[in-house]
Amino acid sequence: MRNQNTIDLQTSELPLEILAEKTAAVLKQGGVIIYPTDTIYGLGADPFRMEAVDRVYALKGRSFQKPCSVLIGSVDMLQEIVETVTPAAKDLMRVFWPGSLTLVFRVKHFVQGRFLAKNRTLGVRLPDHPFSRQVSAVLGSPILSTSANRSGGQNPLFIADIPAEIRHGVDLIVDEGPSRLTKPSTILNVSGDRPLLIREGTISRAAIEKIVGKIQHL
Repeated sequence: MRNQNTIDLQTSELPLEILAEKTAAVLKQGGVIIYPTDTIYGLGADPFRMEAVDRVYALKGRSFQKPCSVLIGSVDMLQEIVETVTPAAKDLMRVFWPGSLTLVFRVKHFVQGRFLAKNRTLGVRLPDHPFSRQVSAVLGSPILSTSANRSGGQNPLFIADIPAEIRHGVDLIVDEGPSRLTKPSTILNVSGDRPLLIREGTISRAAIEKIVGKIQHL
């Protein structure tokens, strides 16, 4: 059944600042959103609100054995939540951020939540998308980010691609039209001595290895 209170917004109808403020207001109240990124449509929440995170996992049918990533509004926000940024990570950030490379770091002690991996690592990305970055900046926090589909489902390139049970279960839908890219981000673990490729997405393994040399693959 459709959530009668769901807000539908079009990015073409509002200035970026107002759109970001409206979206951040929903997140601050513990809401769950569908929103555009520089890759595919995402399902998001304030990662530090337990009930909102639980709703995201329930809507996706996702096991808590699988961690989620976050989007940030600035590199300064990264420094606030992670323990160490290795030289390899800095090189990759210099080339691929903002962009579609998710880097996995070990987080500081105060960062808590069921969305973390068991070894207290977290995927973080600075997106090449002004709206996503602005929402994070207004929220003053990362945004929980996972694809707006059921676990294992097709990549949502349009709002219409998102299953009805997800669209009807969120508090806000931000529609930007077709996604900018057709694949999700590439995920690379940089929490250890040697980068480990977890998922090859829009950025190829070859492109990464041009920057940091040979990498391991999960």
